[in-house]
Amino acid sequence: VLGFEDGMKQKAFSQETIQKSKVLNESIGDRPFLLLWDERLHTGRGFFRQKSDLTALNGMPLTFRKDADRLVDEQTHSVWNEDGLAISGSLRGTQLEEVISQKQFWFSWVAFYPETEVYKS
Repeated sequence: VLGFEDGMKQKAFSQETIQKSKVLNESIGDRPFLLLWDERLHTGRGFFRQKSDLTALNGMPLTFRKDADRLVDEQTHSVWNEDGLAISGSLRGTQLEEVISQKQFWFSWVAFYPETEVYKS
């Protein structure tokens, strides 16, 4: 699994689910995050989708989708790379905060985080 944590909340995703979905708009506790499959690194990566300094969005989280081979947010149609950086559009230059992940066997992850939430597609 690929496990993510934010403070006292944790969430685990199977690597197969991430690879098949390519993009998941999810949350850990009450914090919205983006989970995407990075083909270069052959793993999932997570980024928080909400930034307080994006006043144009009134503090609302971004929602992402794959458009052909591009990662695009639905609110501004800006294009993002696998590093959470907007490379074109009105949010160009905006960097999302990465969520630290841990690649673990399920039995190992759940031993450390028995209260973890498990993503179900």
